Amino acid sequence: MTEFTLLPVITIGTVDERASRINIALKEIRDVLNAEEEISQKVHYQVKERGENDRKRLAKVFKFSGPDHDTVSVLSNNASVWLHSPESFWYHPNHASWDNVPIEAEVVGSYIQTKRDDA
Repeated sequence: MTEFTLLPVITIGTVDERASRINIALKEIRDVLNAEEEISQKVHYQVKERGENDRKRLAKVFKFSGPDHDTVSVLSNNASVWLHSPESFWYHPNHASWDNVPIEAEVVGSYIQTKRDDA
């Protein structure tokens, strides 16, 4: 395998010139990794634009359309108990509070809670 290095190219010139060449190289690498999933999976590094994670998080916040029906149900069913006795929030939910939740959701909820308890 032939080794390729950009070091001679990025060690010559002013700081601005070197930064510009690095930015060009990183953008090209990022474009290749985004376009070719198989290569991306084999590369040990990720190339992301500065602030990309923050932009993605912010976009998720704006896409949020509110809690789903089951979450609203659990909150409504337990609000008075949690307000009266805040520590009860941390107790496992009893099956009575799951009355209007499909059995599949109850199984998944119990599984998720078990995984959290194991953490």
